[in-house]
Amino acid sequence: LCAAHDGNVAHRDIKPSNIMLTQVLGRHTAKILDFGIAKIVQETGGGAHTTRDQGESSFGFTPCYAAPEQWVARYGATGPWTDVFAFALVCVEYLTAQMGLPGDTIPHWMGASMDITQRPTPRARGVDLGDAVESVFQKALAVNPQERYRHMSTFWSELKNAASVRTSRASMADAAMSNA
Repeated sequence: LCAAHDGNVAHRDIKPSNIMLTQVLGRHTAKILDFGIAKIVQETGGGAHTTRDQGESSFGFTPCYAAPEQWVARYGATGPWTDVFAFALVCVEYLTAQMGLPGDTIPHWMGASMDITQRPTPRARGVDLGDAVESVFQKALAVNPQERYRHMSTFWSELKNAASVRTSRASMADAAMSNA
């Protein structure tokens, strides 16, 4: 996904079934599949954006992984930030064994995607990974796309850093307990 964003391509339909785990040169890696509704991100004086096609299907995406801008045009165009939102939902699902966005109907998913009072973070789903990790998910799942990470590499880097802070603190606490 970082490579796609580096090439100014937004996938716009990130979901578990579009992520394949495989081995390349003896290393486990993830590959992103199905770029069928991908868009080229265009640079303009006002910043990066994608264009909305005339007549673009409002359901050219998977509703339970959809970002607010995929539901309502007032949030702006889709782009790499849309992929960040969906990938964060996939991560929440993986970490909590619960769907990131609750519900089982289009109105439920649309409402959950845009509800600023109920962000679908790991902590909100009952898994506390610490304040640093929670903060990264809060930003990745912001309703306003302007407040989200603009590129997958930034989200992933921040998430790894936040997780390493948590791991370092846990290791220090374990060491202190064993020395006590």
